[in-house]
Amino acid sequence: MKQLVPPAVFQSRDWLEAGLLAGLLALCYWIYAAAFGGSFHFDDAPNLHGLGAVRDVESLLTFASAGEAGPLGRPLALLTFGLQAASWPGHPEDFLWVNVFVHLLNGCLLALLVLRVARLFPARVDRPGLLAATAAGLWLLHPLLASTSLLVVQRMASLSATAVLLGLLLYVVGRTRAAASPRTGVLLMAAGILGGTALAVLSKETGALLPLYALVLEGTLLSAARLPQPSARVPWTRILLLGPSFALAAYVALSWSDIAGGYVGRPFTLGERLATQALILWDYVRQILVPSSTRLGPFQDNYAIYGPTAAAALAAIAGWVLAVAAAVAARRRLPLVTFAVGWFLAGHLIESSVLSLELYFEHRNYLPSIGPIVLVAAASFALPEGNRRLAYAALSAYGLLLAGLLLQLTSLWGQPALAAEMWARQRPHSARAVQYLGQQLLRTGDRPAASSLFQGASERNPQASDLALQTLQIDCGQVDAQLYARRLEATLERLPHLRHSYAAIDAVIRLGSMALEQECPDVGPEEVERLAEGLLANPAFQANPRSVHLLHHELARMARHRRDLNSTVLHLEQAFRASPDPETAATIAATLASAGLTTEALASLAETSRFAPKNPFVRAHWTRLLGGVKAAIEGVRSAPTVAG
Repeated sequence: MKQLVPPAVFQSRDWLEAGLLAGLLALCYWIYAAAFGGSFHFDDAPNLHGLGAVRDVESLLTFASAGEAGPLGRPLALLTFGLQAASWPGHPEDFLWVNVFVHLLNGCLLALLVLRVARLFPARVDRPGLLAATAAGLWLLHPLLASTSLLVVQRMASLSATAVLLGLLLYVVGRTRAAASPRTGVLLMAAGILGGTALAVLSKETGALLPLYALVLEGTLLSAARLPQPSARVPWTRILLLGPSFALAAYVALSWSDIAGGYVGRPFTLGERLATQALILWDYVRQILVPSSTRLGPFQDNYAIYGPTAAAALAAIAGWVLAVAAAVAARRRLPLVTFAVGWFLAGHLIESSVLSLELYFEHRNYLPSIGPIVLVAAASFALPEGNRRLAYAALSAYGLLLAGLLLQLTSLWGQPALAAEMWARQRPHSARAVQYLGQQLLRTGDRPAASSLFQGASERNPQASDLALQTLQIDCGQVDAQLYARRLEATLERLPHLRHSYAAIDAVIRLGSMALEQECPDVGPEEVERLAEGLLANPAFQANPRSVHLLHHELARMARHRRDLNSTVLHLEQAFRASPDPETAATIAATLASAGLTTEALASLAETSRFAPKNPFVRAHWTRLLGGVKAAIEGVRSAPTVAG
């Protein structure tokens, strides 16, 4: 029998391509290791502060089920953080190397996925293993994705991506086996779509896009490969892909009032967000294809806002309309181009569309960037044989450029003091860049420099509530008392009109702690109450239930300090009504019980327990916490009184 491909050649190529991938993985780890001296950042503490209470399995489960980052709480991602509780908060490097490991794992899954799809085109791709290793390498080394691994809490995004890539891989394996073994194929497809989506959303809700990614694959590359359907009688492919996609659309439609309400506390409207996102998406594409290290970094909160009628926004929208139209028209002739456009836009459907999220984050490109990157890699392999060497050389140079830019970035991230100074200089209008530099200055004891930094930033950003209040926090007890009093009164007058920021609330809470611990002679509990009430009078803060919750908690703390039971309970109840959570319910009951009002405490528990959410993970947390509080109160009430 004629043997078309000698086994020795086939095996040597396999080993060569596997070796290339292994080398790229090692290079990627080495480059990212330069950042292991980095620090925690702005979103880490709000999501991970509960790690300090993790001591055993029960407290680990409590932490994992108490997440507030999304509607489902993201328990799977929090569980992985909980397993590292011993490293919080003093060892960010331990969290960083785990994040990098997840990134490397995702690179391997991407290589397997590209390999599976490339093998469906033997006439066009003669080295599928080399293409898979190259595409995965470009993606692993891309500097735009650095923040996904180096912002510790963004493990939520990378873990969700792990489940998405694994689910897509199972789907493609099942899809290719469905013709020969329909039952096995359909089971693998269902496991990939349903199981992968379930796991993905438990790390981050963007995992709900997995069926849409599969739909893009199905409508472009798998369709071009002319794979037969698993069953002529039951349209399994349509059921598995269209069903979840329609469910996601229905969820958005049913939640529209909440989505629209989220814009009350934002500096942009829905129309402005959509117009600005059209420009941002083009900026993402440019950064994917031709990244610029000076424009990369964690602080992008000063992005300009464009109205729907702005010329730049209209041009960007027209560009996307033309791009989509061209991609659809080229679906049969150039399915890879259609795949790249469809994959990129599908990946941004949640975070870059109607939800009232912040405008710009690099980590939103973690999965969407796969489409354009695979297109760049595959286009080089699709060139005629005579041009192949030149294409390989160009691709290698491009990969080295990406690796060099990534090393430049990771080296900077690994030096927090230098990074803070560089980022603040590059983005003087970014409140977060200023805050990060201020943290570094305070850490080294240079309070005058931090004060000058925040004062100047507040003057440049007069609508920033966080900078105004952080300036008060830093200057407390450090400047002339009369000057501070004038600044305090001026800030109180402005508070009802400033932009919303959780950092502003955090500054009030820190000032409250300073007041109670008598660390600052310029601010007492009364001034803290006025600051909290000033924020509550601000419509932007009023519209944010979580902000109302936190501010009433601070008012309750001040009331407790002056031993005002009625005000303490009243503010706690208002905090609970704004954003129900079991910790507040437990605090209300414990406060009442501490005053001897055990009957009222138990009645309060019974009332607040009704608000336990349907989410089984979060509900379990409610049950454990409130059940323990109830048992403690009942134990105190039933304890025998010992006569003196």
